[in-house]
Amino acid sequence: MCLRGLLLRADCTPFIKQLVKGNYSVESPRIEPMELVQMMRSVCGDDEQFTIDQLYGIVEMLKTHWMKADADSDRLAYSKAPTIYNALLYFVDQGTLELKDNTQVVCHWQDILRWHTLSSAIGEDLLVCAFLAAYDLNNVPDPTKRNDFAWPSYIRTDDPVLETMLEMPLADIHAHLKGSSLNFDINWICLMNHITGRKTQFDEIAGFVQGHHHQSNDSTGLYQKAVVAAAIRLYLAQLEAKSPVYTKKELSGLMRKFPDSTILDEASKLQQSIETALQTCGKQYVNDQTGDAERFDYAIREGVTVPRGKQEMCAYSLLSGERHILYSTLRGIYLGDYSDGCVATLLYIYLLIKNEIRHEISQLNDTVGFANFSIYEERKLIFAKPYPAYKKAAIHLAVASFFSDHPEGSRYHETRITPEDEDDMVDKNIEEIEFDDNAIEDPMFRTCNDAESTHWTYRYIYHFIKEKDEPKEEALDAVPRHHALREKVKKQAQGIYDLRNSLRKNKKDEYYADRIVGIDAANSEIAARPEVFAQAFRYLRRHQIKNKQMHCPADLGITYHVGEDFMDIVDGLRAVDEAILFLQLQKGDRIGHGLVLGVEAGKYYQLRNYTVAMSLQMQMDNAAWLWNRMSRMGIHNKCNAELQRRFGDCFRRVYPSYGGTPSIDLYYSSMLLRGDNPECYDADGHVNNRYKDVTAWGNKALVRTKVCDEARKQREACKLYHQYHYSKEGKLNGGTYDTWEVDGAMCQTIEMVQQQLLQQVEGLGIAIECNPTSNFKIGEIDRYDNHPITKFNTINGQSEYPRHDISVSINTDDKGVFSTSIEREYALVAHALIRKYRLGEGNTRESDVFEWLDKTRLNSLSQRFDKSVSLQDHPEKSTLKGLEERVRKDMEDEMRGQRFIDRLKTSIIILMGKKNG
Repeated sequence: MCLRGLLLRADCTPFIKQLVKGNYSVESPRIEPMELVQMMRSVCGDDEQFTIDQLYGIVEMLKTHWMKADADSDRLAYSKAPTIYNALLYFVDQGTLELKDNTQVVCHWQDILRWHTLSSAIGEDLLVCAFLAAYDLNNVPDPTKRNDFAWPSYIRTDDPVLETMLEMPLADIHAHLKGSSLNFDINWICLMNHITGRKTQFDEIAGFVQGHHHQSNDSTGLYQKAVVAAAIRLYLAQLEAKSPVYTKKELSGLMRKFPDSTILDEASKLQQSIETALQTCGKQYVNDQTGDAERFDYAIREGVTVPRGKQEMCAYSLLSGERHILYSTLRGIYLGDYSDGCVATLLYIYLLIKNEIRHEISQLNDTVGFANFSIYEERKLIFAKPYPAYKKAAIHLAVASFFSDHPEGSRYHETRITPEDEDDMVDKNIEEIEFDDNAIEDPMFRTCNDAESTHWTYRYIYHFIKEKDEPKEEALDAVPRHHALREKVKKQAQGIYDLRNSLRKNKKDEYYADRIVGIDAANSEIAARPEVFAQAFRYLRRHQIKNKQMHCPADLGITYHVGEDFMDIVDGLRAVDEAILFLQLQKGDRIGHGLVLGVEAGKYYQLRNYTVAMSLQMQMDNAAWLWNRMSRMGIHNKCNAELQRRFGDCFRRVYPSYGGTPSIDLYYSSMLLRGDNPECYDADGHVNNRYKDVTAWGNKALVRTKVCDEARKQREACKLYHQYHYSKEGKLNGGTYDTWEVDGAMCQTIEMVQQQLLQQVEGLGIAIECNPTSNFKIGEIDRYDNHPITKFNTINGQSEYPRHDISVSINTDDKGVFSTSIEREYALVAHALIRKYRLGEGNTRESDVFEWLDKTRLNSLSQRFDKSVSLQDHPEKSTLKGLEERVRKDMEDEMRGQRFIDRLKTSIIILMGKKNG
């Protein structure tokens, strides 16, 4: 908590003023105790309740203990002078971090949740670099010779079973390309190397600023801090240079102007020095095939970017410059080279500014919901956008970070991109795929030796974007709901159709159409329901492929974001049901997230005092849907009458001119028609079931299921459906908000309906893509061990939930926004569940959790849309004898190791075709 307070909530302004006045000392940074108490109060969560006196006691511990050297440590070299950087070492010492094989930093298995919480807040590289700097001083003859700064962004654990599992074939099948990169890292490197002309970008984030130290519209203040950070970084990067391009005198002159706006006038002069450093010091990346060359960061130098193993360049080499600055500066602080405290204070100011801007790019706050996520999603490459080379680097890292350091053919990735809706859609879509492919596979970032293949197995899923319906008032009775989005989706769907019928090939002689394996619809569920995309999904599922010689399958894979974010549990469950019905989901299809199927209704409503605010339209629809589900399940209690009463009240308020109230059953029949194209219906209830013309698109205008066909026979239901789309008073009145109150009986009823819908998903063979950290940040999940993934697929010995065997997978979603990786996701889930069952009651053992986790890994492979891809482990890692030796080493108990080995044997038999061990 002290570290979070000091590095997350402290304002850099007082420290800049102290530095300019020369008011710094050996003990750095200088912070008054009560100031630190206030910082710590701001980072206390609901589960960390401390009095001011208790916080003061923690501050005293920091001052008298953690900022001083640990006399008992013989592993790390602490600074003899008291400093906050010693506190970093107390956190990573005592076995939290280890150096595996003297090269790879790993986190102790038991500390992974604690590590993830702090490192996500203040930055993982800072902690790793502090550990390496202090470790090398005590254990390496010449620490200045360290040249490996290209480790993965999120370090692995030391658990042999988990790490062995993660070396087996693995898939990430729910990832968004532009949200999966190391977004902050790329943004920061770009900003620090191109500091001028940034007012537009800072203005863009000024409307909703997360920082605590400036007004929400104070974009200039944040920009001023960025200029200070860029100046400090350039100075620190050249501390060891004989002829620095930026001197301490120039740095002092710039900092004296802070926080006056004239500091921005100094940015141009600073940029000139940065350009000089780029050309004289920065490593040049070269694409040997095209001759293109780029210098991304003056801090990336020849000789400090060499990773472990075979490659001279790799995905993480772009991060090596920033890491080298942190490492070398911290090494000097721990060694005592900067005895006056000036450099330590400069680094502290730099870290404060970096973290403040980091919290504007990555979602690190505690606010749940998709609206909060959307703020960060829109900022993901805000500073890199004006520089195409950095955009290319970001796209490369989004996929390369999944494949890096893993052998050819052992991993499979499905990344999601948005289809074009402009003219010449085929050309535009191919252009986008070609750009992404070239970025991902660019030799500029992938200089491999002759023995190493450059083949990565990744495919694309086109995802439509859910957008809010915002028609002009005068058009409310002229066009159906979401008319603009429906037209856009139609155009995009036809573009996908044309692309899949194109014979265009890439430079590898692959059909571009083969690169597209599925479709999805993503973004805010509250903005657009499944009905808007229904026709497009039905149209693309099994459309005619005219060019028979093509290799692409006739059936695109179907997945759909649903049950992730919702106004109310009933609303979310209804969305899942509508997706199944209108999109005609079936075995082999997938649901993205599906959290609403596992959220505990009682807890959900209790946290909201059993009252939810929703629009009248939504209340009316939810009441009719829930009433129908209850009737079909044979549930009869006081809730039936309450739902009918609520439905009637809402309907009369929404449609006062209707002349009465239709039966709730009739209204539900009209809801069954919402998957149809609204232009098929007229005000008299007539249906044109061929939709104007006989085309592939028109033939999918109606949902062809028994229940929908029966509803379509009811003319009054057809009239109600037409009214839903074209009634101006209905649209205006339906948008009015009111409260929906839920009592204990209603909660129990909702839970029964939820369980029945979960059984329906299981019975249909629909898989669920789970994204733990994304759900933790966006959804109704307060702990990793409360994620409903174990409700969807039961662990052996688990008894607290009804048993289910739905095919679930673990994925990353937007790992750049949420600061995670596929390895980290598996580790967090595994550790949280093991701790839960170890501390609680029941028969679930640690070995059961690992067996379940490995089954989940295999699920991710079987759920992939491109079944033609063959995955197999590297020969050196695939021998059963070798696997047994690796797993048995340091295993905690015989049962855990043996049962997991059996699972690995099964994996190898399935994936490699071995007949016997």
